[in-house]
Amino acid sequence: MKLTALLPGLIAGVAMALSGCGGGGGSSNNSEWYLFLNPNSPNGGTVYEHNRTNGLTDALLNFASGTVSNLNITSDGEIFSVMHQYPDTSYEGVVRYRDGSDEFIISDAKLIAISPNGNQLAIVELDNDVVLGEIDGSNRQTIYNAGGTGGPTSLAWSRSGDTLVLTTNMSGWFQVTVVDAAPSSSPTYLTPTGESCYNARYSPDGLSIVYESNKHGNNEIYIMDWDGTDTVRLTNNSGDDGQPTFNADGTKILFRSFRDGLVDIYEMDLDGANQVRAISETLNESWPVPG
Repeated sequence: MKLTALLPGLIAGVAMALSGCGGGGGSSNNSEWYLFLNPNSPNGGTVYEHNRTNGLTDALLNFASGTVSNLNITSDGEIFSVMHQYPDTSYEGVVRYRDGSDEFIISDAKLIAISPNGNQLAIVELDNDVVLGEIDGSNRQTIYNAGGTGGPTSLAWSRSGDTLVLTTNMSGWFQVTVVDAAPSSSPTYLTPTGESCYNARYSPDGLSIVYESNKHGNNEIYIMDWDGTDTVRLTNNSGDDGQPTFNADGTKILFRSFRDGLVDIYEMDLDGANQVRAISETLNESWPVPG
């Protein structure tokens, strides 16, 4: 994929932001709501919603065993997708309406991500083929094979729905990788070898990508332009910081942090300033999304 192919999506993302559509996830009042995961508690993982205004946290979906990861949500906040791994290391993806009215189980996937408009599902199959399908996993079309060692470790959409961002291990190092959300596309690797990068997400306008990397020892959070240039380190702590994403209007970055001996959701400005705890529920909070 040529980086110039991203420009139509970026223009669409800017137009959406200017029209008031907001950022990566959530409903019309999504600045008040977060969704997050407790990866493995009490017995399996749990998907929670948290209201910032009243401080209430409620469970939306609980698994009896295993762990959960890679939470994604539609722009209107009505549908979310999550990966579930059983204790025997087998996988299933779950696409669920937030009100519990419908649910789809994707049994042959390593990763899934619901599209911002809720019409498509990006899937990393067990053979590391990256495909597009209906939200129930049907009618799949192959984008490309992201093989390497172990396959991709994260998967997310641009807000425009034109592009996917993954972290893939094709060279012995996990790299931030972007690819057009269209059949028979070719990937572009945005981060160099010699460092491992994880859990990349687009900004609502598509102009920035935030991710975590161990390039300076423990995992910290970085931001770069959409084409991989102008990388800036945002966090610097003895505890790992990771799983970053943007808030609904793209003015803050949410992330999971192990600082202070706790695992909590923090938020910060786009330049790394004003890092404050956003959710503190003693629930091992991880994988935040605005919702």
